[in-house]
Amino acid sequence: MKVAFEKSLNNDPKCAHYLSLYLDELLRKRLKDMTDTEFHSNVDQVISVFRYLIDKDVFESYYRSSLCRRLLNSKPSAANVEEAEKLVVGKLRAECGQQYTSKLEGMLKDVSLSQDTSRSYSQSTSTSRMDGPSLSHCELDVKVCTSGFWPTHSPPKCEVPIEMKCLIDRFEAFYLSKHSGRRLTWMFNYGTADVRSRVGRNPHVLTVSTYQAMMLLLFNSSDALSYERIRSSLNCGRGDDASVDEKSEQGDDAEIKRHLMSLYVNPRVRVLLRESPRESKEPAAGDIFRVNTQFESRVRNLKVPLIALTSSSNNRDGPAGSSSSGNGGSAIPQAVEEDRKHIVEAVLVRIMKSRKQMDHNSLVVEATKQLSQRFQPTPQLIKQRIEHLIEREFLERCPHDHKTYNYLA
Repeated sequence: MKVAFEKSLNNDPKCAHYLSLYLDELLRKRLKDMTDTEFHSNVDQVISVFRYLIDKDVFESYYRSSLCRRLLNSKPSAANVEEAEKLVVGKLRAECGQQYTSKLEGMLKDVSLSQDTSRSYSQSTSTSRMDGPSLSHCELDVKVCTSGFWPTHSPPKCEVPIEMKCLIDRFEAFYLSKHSGRRLTWMFNYGTADVRSRVGRNPHVLTVSTYQAMMLLLFNSSDALSYERIRSSLNCGRGDDASVDEKSEQGDDAEIKRHLMSLYVNPRVRVLLRESPRESKEPAAGDIFRVNTQFESRVRNLKVPLIALTSSSNNRDGPAGSSSSGNGGSAIPQAVEEDRKHIVEAVLVRIMKSRKQMDHNSLVVEATKQLSQRFQPTPQLIKQRIEHLIEREFLERCPHDHKTYNYLA
């Protein structure tokens, strides 16, 4: 029965993705209506299925992407979020070892350190004078993420409005004064903002993305703005690097369109009104946008959900740089396949460094044994990485037996 279940589970690599999606939904429900006993029981069931997965690295890649969204979107006061995440990561570490969960633990550590940094920053701003436009009414909560741990995508380049620029400059000065030699890159595509709206009869607090907040701030000085004006004001998709390719430029433009469309296509949170001669819902040159002065809602605090464009919705739940490999319809993300090459090479070098000399079959067996906790490598993959290590002069073939390898110090 166990053999049959394991075989059926691993027939489709998408099972690792589906299991990560179920665990993501489970961790989100933890914040709402699930008791500790129910949560622990469900997590144990997930781990029981996880043990039968062969492609555990595929699961880790998808789980890391969903963990990124949960940690960055959680409120600072949600202490039980971190406890639940630590519980799951601890169970994964018990199954696969510390190396498997090193990036996940690094993400949790970053969030914990960011909370301390935010408290120190708040104390420093409360005791010093705030320079800049209306900074006394703004609060900033920053999560400082180590680039090697987080599955981040490159954000579209944009010009930050002066209201936000002053806050950013102030935090950078504070942070770099305590951590010299570091460099901060602002990932606006992962941020959110609470914007106070005074349109209509009742004021509202809109929870929007950082890009949407930038767009809404433009309407403080204008009643109507064209699509071209919004793009030029934010300088979307442009940067100092003139070598940005056309594909990257189109991706940036699609991302900005997605954030702008979310402000006017949903009737429940239609903050903006669009005037366009076209029937298409996507914004384009010639469109005019105005603030919806008739906007009303019984709820004071509103969240503006982001829509998913058809062209970019296929991989929105996948890890950074993910795509199907094309090898017979494999669902293994390309980023995972690239990581596997480096992992196999590292294991081969570690084995040969300790053994100094091994024949081909023994090396393949030993490498497969050590890699089985993450994934099941094919003999062809191991052979390819051996050839690559020989080209890079980490290994050499024995002069008297070409099926035996020597380690080169």
